[in-house]
Amino acid sequence: MRIKRRNGLVSALLGLVTCGLYHIFFWYQYGEDTNWVCRDDRKMTQNYIVAWILSWITCGIYGLYWTYQLASRLDQAGDRYNVHIESPVIFTIVMHIPFLSYFYACDVMNNFADAYEKTAPQQTESQRDYYYDTGNTTAQTPPPVFNGNPYGGPIEQRNIALCIILSIVTCGIYGLYWIYKLTEDVNKLTGDPNATSGGMVILLGIITCNVYMWYWLYKQGDAIDQVKASRGLSSGNSGILYLILAIFGLGIVSYALMQNELNQLA
Repeated sequence: MRIKRRNGLVSALLGLVTCGLYHIFFWYQYGEDTNWVCRDDRKMTQNYIVAWILSWITCGIYGLYWTYQLASRLDQAGDRYNVHIESPVIFTIVMHIPFLSYFYACDVMNNFADAYEKTAPQQTESQRDYYYDTGNTTAQTPPPVFNGNPYGGPIEQRNIALCIILSIVTCGIYGLYWIYKLTEDVNKLTGDPNATSGGMVILLGIITCNVYMWYWLYKQGDAIDQVKASRGLSSGNSGILYLILAIFGLGIVSYALMQNELNQLA
């Protein structure tokens, strides 16, 4: 897995123009990057979507706890990577200052990304993804094939922020196209000849007044988890997460998380 470098200004602007939707995706991915950087400590930073919901329920208190725990892990990892960050308390405070949080968060993770690239310069990105995600650094046999499709199916990577913006400015029209492509990409990865096509998914969603889309989100997450498991990658309950987000009216966040997973599997 490659730690993505981010621009603080771009991230702040995306958070603004998407009315905070990008903020959720940003911190979800930041938590995933933290789990990757700090994998040696055998701990796990909780999924930010869950933390975000709990933060709302607790009037922001859980959000402070989540950020502090993340900062503590990064602080310990900083000693191994020779990356300096402020104390967990200072980090937590800065992370709750609008706009400034993006700049500092990006700067910290970019430093970790630079340090990580120096630890295994001889390996290709695909080799890093497989060896490090499985906790091994020695050569192994290639990951297994899922339903006849080879590792890294023929799917296209997409810019998530651009997809969100286009979905908003086109009043959802591009969102339908995005759903179509998400469906087709998952179908390619699974190699299931009987899978529901993207066009049929959109039609069923319209006929059922969007109720079918909840089922679709769950099945998409389940299929992605199966593909990841077949490749020796860690997987969770993506289908349940996507479904919960949709119930709370955050279906577009589910699409963004799904696209992020597909970009990594491409």
